[in-house]
Amino acid sequence: MALIVVVARKIMQITGLGLTGLFLCAAPMALGVVASMLWLLSLYSPKVALFLGLAFVFLVTEWLRRTGYQNFGFGRKPGMPDLTIMCDAKQRVRFVCISDTHNDHSRLEVPDGDVLLHAGDFTKNGTEKEIKAFNEWMGTLPHKHKIVCAGNHDITLDKEYYEQHWKRHHDTKESADKARSLLSNCRYIEHEKVTVEGVTVFAAPAMPAKGAQWAWKRPEKELQEYWDTKFNLDDSPDILLTHAPPYDILDQNITGIKTGSRPLLSGLRRIKPKFCVFGHIHESYGVAVEPRSECVCINASSCTLLGKARHAPIVFDVSRREA
Repeated sequence: MALIVVVARKIMQITGLGLTGLFLCAAPMALGVVASMLWLLSLYSPKVALFLGLAFVFLVTEWLRRTGYQNFGFGRKPGMPDLTIMCDAKQRVRFVCISDTHNDHSRLEVPDGDVLLHAGDFTKNGTEKEIKAFNEWMGTLPHKHKIVCAGNHDITLDKEYYEQHWKRHHDTKESADKARSLLSNCRYIEHEKVTVEGVTVFAAPAMPAKGAQWAWKRPEKELQEYWDTKFNLDDSPDILLTHAPPYDILDQNITGIKTGSRPLLSGLRRIKPKFCVFGHIHESYGVAVEPRSECVCINASSCTLLGKARHAPIVFDVSRREA
């Protein structure tokens, strides 16, 4: 088992794949191995092979029925609570959430609202060409306010990372400052709190340094210090916009591993925002409530594991703060 872990980590380092990507690459080979074993077994015991084959097909079918929409964008949609009836209509501000569009934004049918939130990974590799295309699309949307946070694939927006590792992703070095300036049809915020329509939003793209090497990965100790001191109950934002999920909240990838941020979870419980919007783990798309803070957590990942934006945007309402 230890050897398998070592080999898997080495492959991830060489290829840049995360655990999910590694799983998707290995899955066809695993199916091939199962089919070969069943064929060999059928030569000696056809009935046993048939039984095991049918059992395997049943298990895979049941798994797809339960998780097909989150993983691949087809099948039964998960039950979603109605988050648009939580406040008085006169004081209501409607937010529309998307994330992890990965250049496939044009596939989405985005409902109207007062504020559009994008929780990062709007590109695949953070190139100027990708950012320009995303910005042009943002310009076609009707929302009065459009707020965007960076994700780990939007590498040029992380100056610290890009200066050191641009050769891992680009043939020619691009400008981090220019990348930000290209986002003219939305408001890009990074470790900044803004007020829109009387509702406060704070964006924080940094996440624990787990898995493959991409942007915005930071040591857990650094993140813990950050969330231990950022805000208090008196000045906490209404909405946290992050890229990575808090630990144990809509953070489980297809391999069953929980990948969320423990520092973010502790910060969430301390400052108690009304909502936390994120993405990153495509297959954990959905809504859940963190019980201690009573914060409504939204994994708004638009793309499935196949890289297609088939998950519907998630909509919620917030009451304006009294002046």
